[in-house]
Amino acid sequence: MSALHRMYGRAVAPLGAAGTRLAWRIAGVAMVLHWLQGLRSATLFDYLGARPLGFHLAGLGGLLLAALGPRLVLFAPLAAAWSWLCWAVPAGAAGPMVKVVDEYALFALLPLLAIASACVTWSEGHLDDRGPSAESAGQRWVLRICVSAALGFAALHKLNTDFLAPATSCADLAGRLGQFWAVPAPAPAPWTLVALEALAVPLLWFYPRLGLPWTLALVAGLGHIGPAAFNTLILGAALAFVPERDVAALALALRRRGLWLALVGLILLPISYALYRGPNNWSIFAVFQAVLLLAACLAAVGLRDAAGRGSRSLAPRRSRLRLPGGPHHRSFAVATIALLLALGSSPYLGLKYRYSFAMLSNLRVDDARWNSLIVPRLVRLTRHDPFVHVLRVEPALPRGNKREPVLAPGVYSPDEFRRRFEAARRHQRRSTLELRYQGQSFTSPDLAADLNILGFVESLPSMPMYQPALTLRAPQPCIH
Repeated sequence: MSALHRMYGRAVAPLGAAGTRLAWRIAGVAMVLHWLQGLRSATLFDYLGARPLGFHLAGLGGLLLAALGPRLVLFAPLAAAWSWLCWAVPAGAAGPMVKVVDEYALFALLPLLAIASACVTWSEGHLDDRGPSAESAGQRWVLRICVSAALGFAALHKLNTDFLAPATSCADLAGRLGQFWAVPAPAPAPWTLVALEALAVPLLWFYPRLGLPWTLALVAGLGHIGPAAFNTLILGAALAFVPERDVAALALALRRRGLWLALVGLILLPISYALYRGPNNWSIFAVFQAVLLLAACLAAVGLRDAAGRGSRSLAPRRSRLRLPGGPHHRSFAVATIALLLALGSSPYLGLKYRYSFAMLSNLRVDDARWNSLIVPRLVRLTRHDPFVHVLRVEPALPRGNKREPVLAPGVYSPDEFRRRFEAARRHQRRSTLELRYQGQSFTSPDLAADLNILGFVESLPSMPMYQPALTLRAPQPCIH
């Protein structure tokens, strides 16, 4: 058989061992859940017409991934669809998409890196019987390094004064959980969420049988307050750390006691439905809870096996840190690590904020406020931030309606400042505007009639990869 035929056979064949396939299938479920998030009161036909084609292709690809398992022929359209969304949503070319969210980056990175890993593996001559095992090792490493980057940088970005302050922190799990579920919820200190995210990474690498239930507890809490798709993706990628022996034991247990598990699920579903009171589609959380139940069974199987084998089965394995494959694949792994480091550290470098795993972190790294407790200001590569700092608006402008943005003292992205400035001009009121941009100060005696400030606003670049509106000097309340 020629090398071309063997390559085609590998492209359409199921990829990886049982644990890798399970991780990818759950990643496909996460993509489907993301597609379902916008389907609330609209009919299916209206929903199909309101969202762009790339959005629907991403959801369809996720459905095929969940049903058929990981195959490289599925990764190519998935990577194209999610990469397009990563560009189209910030550029405003995706229609009525709500906002830029970090999960787009992770959804795009996983299939892109999976394709690259397989191609590099093939370039090393692994098209023979060693091919499947070499491919599986590469795919497993891709899943592991991506979830490590997401959790690690999420914890790093939250190590700031505003997140750790209860008055401004985004870690209001009790309040947010009460918006979705009619259940009492604890009010943990903000640092506990940081600890959960930060400790999940070393536990998954060195103690995977402890890391899985740890990660399970983390995503169960965060997923029930809205972002079920993103947390399903995190959980699916975390399954790449689970030993194959545990996955085989779970499959055996499901064959023997699968009906009991299904019965438990049927009992829990109506309870979940009765307790739900959130704005999203409840079916999203039903699927999310089914994934949690399956992962909990896998964690229980692993802990039971560890208890039977003694403490040696929980000993750390430093070999997990070795880069997989031959020289080419190890070079690819180093490049991947560099890419993830660049993405995660880009807010501190002054390059961008979105797609950096900084969601709900209260992070401020601009000229007006630098609240990180770990990363110093001197690491920023740019002299000034790209924001427009509005220092004074006198007299204050009225709000036309509750949804109309008001131009007031604050820190705005160029796109948000332009939107608020245009709304202010429509009031035709004489107000003095004082602002600072790129270190230069500007003062307009009449923002409604001053042609100079109008020219300045029209010259501002479009920068959708930054937070839209921030406080001027006060502690930063929670924003996405």
